[in-house]
Amino acid sequence: ISKFENKNKFISGLWMYDTNKDYLIGGGFYNNGIKTESNDSDGVMVFKIDENGKIYDEKFHEIPMDILNAFESSKTKKKNAKKEENGESAKLADMTLRDMKVLEDGSMIVVGEQYKVVARTTTSSSGTRTTYTYLYGDILATKIAANGALSWMRKIPKNQAGARGQGGMSYHYFFANNHHYFAFLDNVKNIELSTEKTPERHRDGQGGYLTSVKIADESGDTKKGSILNAREVEDFKIYQFSVDRIVKTSENSFMFEAYKKSKEDIMIKVTLN
Repeated sequence: ISKFENKNKFISGLWMYDTNKDYLIGGGFYNNGIKTESNDSDGVMVFKIDENGKIYDEKFHEIPMDILNAFESSKTKKKNAKKEENGESAKLADMTLRDMKVLEDGSMIVVGEQYKVVARTTTSSSGTRTTYTYLYGDILATKIAANGALSWMRKIPKNQAGARGQGGMSYHYFFANNHHYFAFLDNVKNIELSTEKTPERHRDGQGGYLTSVKIADESGDTKKGSILNAREVEDFKIYQFSVDRIVKTSENSFMFEAYKKSKEDIMIKVTLN
């Protein structure tokens, strides 16, 4: 039993993994203060545990202001600036820990996604009805070196909304050819999105463009591109897409299953550039 001295930092999400080294590794998100209902995050934290249970190399990496403000509205930027002026820390809201991968050299990738559910209750003569909207927002990908130092941190803009749970929303992550890949359905208007603009919303179940973002493992260089239009795949439409159906098949490709209607499922292969 080992005690982790996180002091005034609340750990909002934490995963632990074994490694091919002589230690375990842990990582996740934290905020400066107490637990918040919306899982607001100030940054990413990592630590190691040796064979005797000793915790060492504890590192807390705060999310820089330029990352917090990237792809945000002017209103959000002003709120962030005001918090900093008042001595409060600006945070990335609604962060959920989604992926964590330990690479062969002991470095690691920590990935979170903004996620929340909004409930709306209406009352009429026929009774009370509650509807739910599921919101899947930006992705935060962070590379931590083997010694705990920050290699790079990247924010991937995304704005998905739906009423049937995850549906075709969220993303799929995999590592290939020394790049980190993130695949998700997006609004085509977001392909050439500048950091000064907020992403257009993608509505679940209404087509969308399968988008891939790749980040070079060593440099953090990022490239974004559109793979296909879900409404027009070789003269037919695909339905019931889910990121859970994406499978990495090699260092140069991945495949995913989709429904074509007429009781026919298809497999689509994507070759990575």
